[in-house]
Amino acid sequence: MVSTDQVTFTESSEKEKKQEKKEKKEKKEKKEKKEKKSMKEKKVKKSKKDKEPVVTAVAAVATTTTTTTTTTTMTTNDASNSSTKRKLDTPPSPITPSATKKPKKERIPWTKEEDKRLIALEKLHPKRWSMIAKLHGGKSRVKRHENDIRKRWTTILDPSLSHGSWSKEEDDSLIALVEKYGVEGRWNQEIQRELEGGNRTGKQCRLRWECVLDPAVAKGEWSKEEDDELVRLVGERLKKGETITLGGWKKISEEKKEGGKRTNKQCKRRWLKFLDPGRKISLTAPKGATRCTYGEKVH
Repeated sequence: MVSTDQVTFTESSEKEKKQEKKEKKEKKEKKEKKEKKSMKEKKVKKSKKDKEPVVTAVAAVATTTTTTTTTTTMTTNDASNSSTKRKLDTPPSPITPSATKKPKKERIPWTKEEDKRLIALEKLHPKRWSMIAKLHGGKSRVKRHENDIRKRWTTILDPSLSHGSWSKEEDDSLIALVEKYGVEGRWNQEIQRELEGGNRTGKQCRLRWECVLDPAVAKGEWSKEEDDELVRLVGERLKKGETITLGGWKKISEEKKEGGKRTNKQCKRRWLKFLDPGRKISLTAPKGATRCTYGEKVH
């Protein structure tokens, strides 16, 4: 039989063991916390030590140069204020057109050999422009884009196109089509397709209307008032350093008010042939020189 004293002794021994285990765990946790704290403190001390020499050096330099910096800061502040005033007073530099515009590609003129080869290839492969472009440009030849080849064929080399002077039937048909459709973006569409009496391109129709058939365009001699106004409009652009392109001549023709409406071609031709001071030509033009006929007869 087990006595009560023995039972109480075993219970007390188990309790003691449990307490010892708890104490050991607590000690381990405390040690781990202390180690972590010490590691953090060491890291902080190292970072401070690394920064301390730099700070001390800066402080030493600052103490030695306090008198000099006070004088130099005053002068630099004055200089900065004057420079900012200058920057505000001076206008921003204008953007040059050469910096914004892309350089234009060199236009290579067509040769007779290229035209003959294009005519021969179009007979073999009618209107297959991508294939014609590949066959047209060889190793020793100029490589043309298919759009350039198509344009060359449809505007110049196509044998079905009408060239030379316009007939009365063509003029009457063009006048009727302009009255029907207008002139805005219609030259290469309805007007070209429905023109009677010949096969003309949209450009031919447009030039014929603007230079010969348009009743609003003045086709007589240029008056002195017209010449003076044209000289003034061109001079304003040349003083600004502008190069007058086709769009520039169109604006000049729109701004011009004296003597009736003139086309951009008429204004350009009048300036280059008779009014430009760089060209030593008198203002007295021969008969028919002021007409915008482009080698075509006026009925």
